[in-house]
Amino acid sequence: WFPAVREEVRATREAVALYDLTTYAKFLVAGPGALAGLQRLVTSDLDVAVGRIVYTVMANERGGIELDPTITRLADDRFLVLAPTLTQRRCEGLLRNGLPPDAVVTDVTSGWATLHIAGPRSRELLARLTDEDIGAEAWPFPAAREIEVGRSRAWAFRVSFTGELGWELAVPTEFVADLYEHVVAAGADLGLRHAGSFAFDAARLERGFRSWGHDIGPLDDPFTSGLGFTVSRRKAADYVGREALEALRASSVADTAGRRLVSVHAPDAVLWHGESMLRDGERAGFVTSAGIAPTLGGSVGLAWVRGAIDGATWQVEIGGDPVPCRVSLDPFYDPTGDRLRS
Repeated sequence: WFPAVREEVRATREAVALYDLTTYAKFLVAGPGALAGLQRLVTSDLDVAVGRIVYTVMANERGGIELDPTITRLADDRFLVLAPTLTQRRCEGLLRNGLPPDAVVTDVTSGWATLHIAGPRSRELLARLTDEDIGAEAWPFPAAREIEVGRSRAWAFRVSFTGELGWELAVPTEFVADLYEHVVAAGADLGLRHAGSFAFDAARLERGFRSWGHDIGPLDDPFTSGLGFTVSRRKAADYVGREALEALRASSVADTAGRRLVSVHAPDAVLWHGESMLRDGERAGFVTSAGIAPTLGGSVGLAWVRGAIDGATWQVEIGGDPVPCRVSLDPFYDPTGDRLRS
């Protein structure tokens, strides 16, 4: 499947690609206790403007990452919680067990279908389907709006796990076939290509995006995971794990040679996951997820390692043989995220 993945990622990076994200878990949280309840569950501040998308962490009392959903404020008292497909029941449990009675949780996963367009020409494609102003200034990243698109009313989220400019278009399931036909027709001369989960994973790995259950989990904290930006210092509301997270913040800053989640690039190898990482010839960690890197060449992945990153010779062990690789705290592709915000 490597040739197909390379072409699908190339379209994502250079033109526009169409992904089906319908299976992602989606929960509406509504009611007078929605804001206060969610504020108690997550590390970021959700008291934001309507339409704002917040990537955040649900932590446990030890500061471990129980989940890392995106939460969009749809109205003053209504929020959409979006989580990976395989975490649907986990996300539901965290919400139902952690929210107060006046915050109603509704699983709308099967009720809303989601088509995702990603790539530098995704704005041009979407402009053909809506009268909304979708320019960078009028619609900044990360924000959501309810818009007319094609012949459907959709929630459009300006986000992309591929690291490129893009929108996720969520519509009632009965309208998705019609929306799909409109998207395909509008993108016919823009280089639109259908893309699948392997390409989606390859693109997110090049950009260094974490995947819960693969790269991070309940035993990992946001700071060593590279997600410290999700932990608010200014948020007035208390939240689960706050005391532990503040202690972990201080220890993470002090221990520059401690355990860290890093990006790995092996230009001359095919990585899968589970390979040992070698620092100056000694085992110092392992690869958590990996795949071919169509844009960078070779393979790219994420790995937990110990020891100072700079000033060391890094290798990944494949079949017992050490293979040279590069290791970085920053992603190798678009480390500043300019393409997402373009």
